[in-house]
Amino acid sequence: MSAFKKLNRQDVFVTAYTARKQFTVSGSELSSNDIRGLNVVSGSTNGSYYSSLNHLYYKDIVSGSYLSGSLEHYLQTSLYSGSRELGTTAYIISLENRTFGTHIEPGTFEVDLNRSGPLTYYYTDDSEGRILSGSSYIGDIIYTHGIAVITDSSAIPDFSSYFDEPLTRIRWKSNHPIYIGNYTVKVRDYEFNQTQNPSITVSGSDGLLQGFATGSDFNPYITGIGLYNDSNELIAVAKLGTPIPKSPDTDMTFVIKLDY
Repeated sequence: MSAFKKLNRQDVFVTAYTARKQFTVSGSELSSNDIRGLNVVSGSTNGSYYSSLNHLYYKDIVSGSYLSGSLEHYLQTSLYSGSRELGTTAYIISLENRTFGTHIEPGTFEVDLNRSGPLTYYYTDDSEGRILSGSSYIGDIIYTHGIAVITDSSAIPDFSSYFDEPLTRIRWKSNHPIYIGNYTVKVRDYEFNQTQNPSITVSGSDGLLQGFATGSDFNPYITGIGLYNDSNELIAVAKLGTPIPKSPDTDMTFVIKLDY
């Protein structure tokens, strides 16, 4: 049986933590995870992709100097302000939002092309929004958009040739916020000191308690806590690992955590 208690607004609050999951995807898994690679060229049939790329991340950036204009540019650091360069062609790698969450964790993005071939091409990000081949800058990564842009003219052909090959492998860590509802249930010492279990009564009597339940040492046990909405609909049940005796002398507090 159940006993009910209304929670106050201050008894309920939401907290969050970020889950960082490691992804390693290769070969046919690239397409099944909606990871796309595309070579874009200004003025070509896919020129609209190039124009969008230029407008979002490169337009009004003065090479080797500072930013001009008022566009966002989605810079990932202030260390290399104005260092982005976009020629007439680029290679774009895009990740599906569900695989990176709010953003790719800086310093975890890796691309390994042609791993078992005579030449292996290995690229990483530097945690500051740049893609490197060794120590050489070859492109940019927009962590919050899940997009890597290869802009170096010597590296673009390697991606065009090998990105869709079975031996290509990409690694990164995602950031997914997990929201937790915290429900604090406070039970005062004078509350719920009588059990609601019908088996405690004498069979056939009008609510007469059995002898073992009439002594001062008898306490009911708490086995679970249910959460109800304003329409008195049960929405969640928290089960205790072991039944806990209800104390008649001290207040008790239970904290229920519910992941969203």
